[in-house]
Amino acid sequence: MSNKVNAVQQNTNSAANITNVASQYPTQVVAMPLADELHLNQEQLVAKAIDNIISDRILWQDNELKASNESLYDILTSCYKLFKDMKAGTSDAKVLLNAFHRKYPNADYGIRDTTHLMNKVIIIVFGEQTKKNNKYASALRIASENEIAANHLADYLVKAGGIEEVTRSKKHQDYTRAEMGRSALYGTPITTIKDAKLLGQFSETDYEHGVIFLASYDAKTKSFPIYRVVLNKTAIKATYSSLASSISDKEKNAMIADLHAVEAEANEEE
Repeated sequence: MSNKVNAVQQNTNSAANITNVASQYPTQVVAMPLADELHLNQEQLVAKAIDNIISDRILWQDNELKASNESLYDILTSCYKLFKDMKAGTSDAKVLLNAFHRKYPNADYGIRDTTHLMNKVIIIVFGEQTKKNNKYASALRIASENEIAANHLADYLVKAGGIEEVTRSKKHQDYTRAEMGRSALYGTPITTIKDAKLLGQFSETDYEHGVIFLASYDAKTKSFPIYRVVLNKTAIKATYSSLASSISDKEKNAMIADLHAVEAEANEEE
């Protein structure tokens, strides 16, 4: 018995010595680069927001017969607020938007790069792209166009008569001057420019599918050197509006046909 006690005591002393020695040489912690930490934190934040909305959606869907429109409107309000936060036009909003796209790559969800951000949020939250879910996204996009605040979204939907009424009323509205001006993109191109740097900066959804080149005429070379590339959503929409009155019927009809085709495709069941 005394031998066993001595052995245990020796093992205990050895462990204590190892601990004392180890404490003199603290483990070196390899710090993650700040940029990576920020990216990781933003992705975790946006993933947590999405996961919370998905949980609410599952709870609502599992009790669909008992749930009221209020529960659905709460979920849609969360989606709407996240969309607004990502499109706020601030540097923080841009970071959040980039984190969202990194966390939920389009290719992983069968989402086209030209898909509207609101539709993407709805697809991620509801798990698929269906006719019903596309109507949710359409209603929220109409609310955004009408500058409805997130905390007033539910009241807006109720007063309008629900999702169906909101989306139905939009079909009878005229196109805005900016939308009509965008018909110019359906005409014959004057020239084509390919630039890798520009492609890296450009986003169809961020810049209304357009970009402005500032050029002037050089009499010596009889050419048009480009001095600036304008990537500004407000400036691009203003340019579209200024072109509205000069759009040909052919260009206008081509744009309307394309918009109808995209809408019909979005409304198809997958």
